Amino acid sequence: MRAFLGILMTFFYLLIALLLFSTEIFDISKTFRIILGILFFLYGLFRGYRFWKMRN
Repeated sequence: MRAFLGILMTFFYLLIALLLFSTEIFDISKTFRIILGILFFLYGLFRGYRFWKMRN
């Protein structure tokens, strides 16, 4: 269950980053959306890296 949640949350953060980059679904300025998208993307990569290191 823990592994499933780790994978799910990694993809969740990467999906939110993709939504921030590609849509205007969030009613905020474009500059702020890009900054948030970068932060969510980097955090998603960090979560994925931590998950990978935990599993190996």
